[in-house]
Amino acid sequence: MGKTAFRLNKPGLVILFFIGILITTLSIYGIGANKLTSVIPKIKNVVSPTPTPFPFSEMTIPAMRSRGYDSKLNELSKYSENSSYTSYLTSYGSDGFKINGLLTIPKGNKPTDGYPAVVFVHGYIAPTIYKTTERYGDYVNYLARNGFVVFKIDLRGHGDSEGDASGAYYSADYVVDTLNAYSALQNFDVVNPKTIGLWGHSMSGNVVFRAFTVKPEIPAVVIGEEGRGRERGVLPVQLLPAQYRVENPFPWMSEAIDLSKEKNFFETRVTEYQVGGQLEW
Repeated sequence: MGKTAFRLNKPGLVILFFIGILITTLSIYGIGANKLTSVIPKIKNVVSPTPTPFPFSEMTIPAMRSRGYDSKLNELSKYSENSSYTSYLTSYGSDGFKINGLLTIPKGNKPTDGYPAVVFVHGYIAPTIYKTTERYGDYVNYLARNGFVVFKIDLRGHGDSEGDASGAYYSADYVVDTLNAYSALQNFDVVNPKTIGLWGHSMSGNVVFRAFTVKPEIPAVVIGEEGRGRERGVLPVQLLPAQYRVENPFPWMSEAIDLSKEKNFFETRVTEYQVGGQLEW
């Protein structure tokens, strides 16, 4: 048999030349086919970056709504009594702290569904001098005489309440205390869980409004002299319906009231709050 001759043209020689260089290079650096394939998965397993938490993120509405609020009243200890109501010292849990408060319950026949109630949140008082049974007595007295259960809470760090008094403006703590107090009243069999409102004065006007943004199902919020833009002798009562295009059932809440010219302001306005507008207590 004759021999078969193989002939390569010039392009074929060039291709063989570069293949030889590639094989030689891989051999010199010890990179075989198996090692090349083992490098590929490592490149794919790149850890995705996680966003850096921004300051005060725990105060945002989504963050506040994502957490739970579930509390109950602890033992009631009678503090005082008159012909219209009985007041008790009690406490509830909030973030693992014991938060104290004064609970006032009307006398008489309890409504079938329970009493309407108010979580009453105090304004700024130096935590070191705050006392559960001092201040806001006229408010509590009038509300209780008109059929409301009133839970006047001591925010954390105030009086004998546990925790640190972290302030109302750069912390979510007081809002958490307020919403846990709201939950404690919802779980109290004397109260109608559907007719619980919030009442905030001065510093706590900020607190109860923020609590309302977290739980917009709260049926009533009263903000008295919220802690900004105050003028001496004037009580701006703000419910902020205009920003949300919601009809205000109590027009007086959007007014600035000159207390020196308003006779019997509190009794007149609270009576309207109790029986007027669109709220059914």
